[in-house]
Amino acid sequence: MKIQALPALSAAIRMIWPAQCLVCSDAVDGDGGVCPACWPDLPMISGLCCRLCGAPLPGAMGAAEADCDDCLRSRPPWTAGRAAFLYEGAARQLVLQLKHGDRPDLARALAARLHHALRPLIPRGPMLIVPVPLHRLRFLRRRYNQSALLARALSQRLDWPWCPDLLLRSRATQLQDGLSRSGRRDNLQGAFTLNPARVKEISRAPEAKILLIDDVMTTGATLAEATKGLRNGGAGEVFTLTLARVAPAV
Repeated sequence: MKIQALPALSAAIRMIWPAQCLVCSDAVDGDGGVCPACWPDLPMISGLCCRLCGAPLPGAMGAAEADCDDCLRSRPPWTAGRAAFLYEGAARQLVLQLKHGDRPDLARALAARLHHALRPLIPRGPMLIVPVPLHRLRFLRRRYNQSALLARALSQRLDWPWCPDLLLRSRATQLQDGLSRSGRRDNLQGAFTLNPARVKEISRAPEAKILLIDDVMTTGATLAEATKGLRNGGAGEVFTLTLARVAPAV
């Protein structure tokens, strides 16, 4: 009886609170949708992209895997990575709403975009999903970790295990905004350690594979340092997935 009543209940709720566009809150057909006006301003990464950092590359869908110039010059320590959006336009707006706009409710819908971006790597799974952590002081100010919200929602979609506190941010680092590539790297040196109470989670992960989740990738310094922390703790392959990435300088 309860199961049969769910569609009717859902329809009644939709009459009162219709589904809203993720970006502008106009009415749309279904949850997690984007209205026609906002869709062109949502820079999803599709087609050929760098197999290591997810940066879009010139070329056709289905072409052989390729590495971007940045990754060729300085190979990141993880195995492969993807990103859902470029960090601009409506995608930047969504990230900022999730991160600073007190909109943790966006995580579930945005996890669907992460799932789509992850598809090329899904055959490598399942993996243990781990978010990039916040330092406890920043967590107290923000009240939630946006990367952990995304990780949890993605775990629920994929039915893959996740561990929100496998990595710890052992020291409060300077904000990365405005720092050079080398400055970002130096700022994060040794910032991540494994939680001693969760170390065994790595051995329980399928083939010790980790899917590392963050909201935005700029130079990759945060993901690189977090990957080193995981590898030092016995992780096997580490894959990265970010909601958005800053477009590499041309």
